[in-house]
Amino acid sequence: MKKLLVLMLSMMFMMSLAACDSESSKNNNESTTNELSIGNTLNSDMIEFTLTRVEFADQLKYASFSTGTPPDPEYMLPTDKPQSNKTFVADDGYTMLSYSYTLKYTGKEEIEVDTAMGITAIYDDGYTFDVWSDAYMWSDYISIDGDTKLKPLDPQGEGRGCMKVPDEVADNTNKPLKITVSIPNSDGSTMDAVYTIR
Repeated sequence: MKKLLVLMLSMMFMMSLAACDSESSKNNNESTTNELSIGNTLNSDMIEFTLTRVEFADQLKYASFSTGTPPDPEYMLPTDKPQSNKTFVADDGYTMLSYSYTLKYTGKEEIEVDTAMGITAIYDDGYTFDVWSDAYMWSDYISIDGDTKLKPLDPQGEGRGCMKVPDEVADNTNKPLKITVSIPNSDGSTMDAVYTIR
């Protein structure tokens, strides 16, 4: 009888340990989402991302580019000047949600990343808007709507983008607005964050 009791207690102890180990493993595999504000930095093991600006505009500066010439420093920024090209002029009932971010690359090998950085806008806890156009700029080079190369010890550049959103998103300032971001780690995983805009 004693042996049976000892055996049963041993089995219960082992099952308890297995359950704890399983719960611990589950908790370690869950990804956490950082809650940030404009100006805060999100860090992966190779990128420092900082959302620096979010604003609404009826139109953004358009510019064309040619090889060997530096990009227009005002490209895709809000402007009141008339635009000959209507690419970044909001349609009736819509406005442009414009943003900027900086990247500092700390890795030791050249990599390619998506300039969109997994960015989306979430309005009123559910309405989602994807990036409509984006770019990443250095003083002498620009990547538009695609991937960009990050090289070791590169100087910091600036990313810009916009979404076309209904006027309600800009006008209803009592409704929450957030920007989600997802930046890569070197192992293929991501660091995710939600920037609270209002």
